[in-house]
Amino acid sequence: HEPRGARAGALLPHHKMAVLSFVSFALLFLPYCSCHNLRVGGERFGRQLPDEPHNPRRIPDQCSRPQSIQITGHRGCGCSMPGCPSKAGVPENSMAAFVEAAMLGIDEVELDVWLTKDNKLLVFHGGESYDGGVLSETVVAPRTVKVEESTYDEMDKAGHLYLRVPWVESVRKLPQYCDKAVELPVADYAKASATEKQTFSEAYEKDTTVATYKGEKLKVPLLEDVFHTFCRPECPLRLAFNVEIKGSKPQATTEVLKLAEKYGGRECVRKISSFSWLPPDNAQTLCNDQKWKSKTELTQAEVEQCPNGFVPADLLANAKNGMGIEIGVLFNRGPAKAHLPSSDRMVAILHHFSANWAHVTYKAQFESWDRTVALHKANKKVLAWYGGHAEDPLETFEEQAAHGVDAVCCNQIEDAILEFCHLNQTASHGQQQQHEMLIPVPVSAPGVLVMGM
Repeated sequence: HEPRGARAGALLPHHKMAVLSFVSFALLFLPYCSCHNLRVGGERFGRQLPDEPHNPRRIPDQCSRPQSIQITGHRGCGCSMPGCPSKAGVPENSMAAFVEAAMLGIDEVELDVWLTKDNKLLVFHGGESYDGGVLSETVVAPRTVKVEESTYDEMDKAGHLYLRVPWVESVRKLPQYCDKAVELPVADYAKASATEKQTFSEAYEKDTTVATYKGEKLKVPLLEDVFHTFCRPECPLRLAFNVEIKGSKPQATTEVLKLAEKYGGRECVRKISSFSWLPPDNAQTLCNDQKWKSKTELTQAEVEQCPNGFVPADLLANAKNGMGIEIGVLFNRGPAKAHLPSSDRMVAILHHFSANWAHVTYKAQFESWDRTVALHKANKKVLAWYGGHAEDPLETFEEQAAHGVDAVCCNQIEDAILEFCHLNQTASHGQQQQHEMLIPVPVSAPGVLVMGM
């Protein structure tokens, strides 16, 4: 079992130039197709995509077949806030991030949506579901702007929808980090000191440089623009989405389902998920109580009652649909940290929402593998999600596969593909060896078969 870093380094570099060449050629010179003029945050790309792209993946051919575990790209091709290990070099939840994800050939992409005042779905992560969708983090905008209280045109005309460059670009502008020889803790952010982390966050927040992709400024996109670009059959770069619904407006779920139906149903939207849901029984009223907002950490008993603490509205109550779009119940929001309710409680919650998936942080998995076993016995699936401010430890991918987790939603997509590919190949090799050992040998007694050892 060779070092993971060595394996990734050996497999990836010679594919980089091919991808860059493909992108440049595709976007600048190839002929029009019915899916041309890629939208970038509400504006049209002035360049074209090919009718039939040549294998655009950065991944070796032997890893391009379906893996034993589903890989979902977190916020497109990985998050872009301080500490995130994404290698894409583009803002999260942007059109550029979705292009990069499509070129990796992954199973699906996770994105976040909020409903604006004029009922448009904005693709943006934001903060807490009860804060109105403050435009912060990845956007060059004042923290006073709230998505749920603003119309799309108001935010667009004020210039509040431009996306900032990823955090590494901001940090590299600082004198002490401008030398590329100075290594940033991208792969293992946990090793950074508290002072370093503070420096990185301040540099990122102060940097108002607008991100660009192929010469175009990037904006926060509308969900319909994303679906229009990646979900229609004639589109050369196809994606399926896991739409995470944010905020306090149940109407957001209805609007997502309307768009999904317009753009192919399950072919476009594989899952609808949310942290904002109210559990069955009397806890519904309890979890909507404002007193939960002040809690910074929940006890196990409180997690059993209200798994995600305070919830402003139930966004999964009307998620059930006739299109085959699966429902994912997200656990481990904020104060719950890595705590999960009991197995029976989780199964009951999933049944309540007719949900197929429990989405839990990978950290909770290491404390509660019994939950995975119980959910599988109940014919439910488990997705392990990786956060927006931390590394994706490669060794955890192997653990997830070993315990039968059905999917991961991660930032280091290329590393995940290579890791699961390697595990598949190792398992296949072991099965082949075992098969070769089972050689039938004829013996004198009729009907008796001796297996070679």
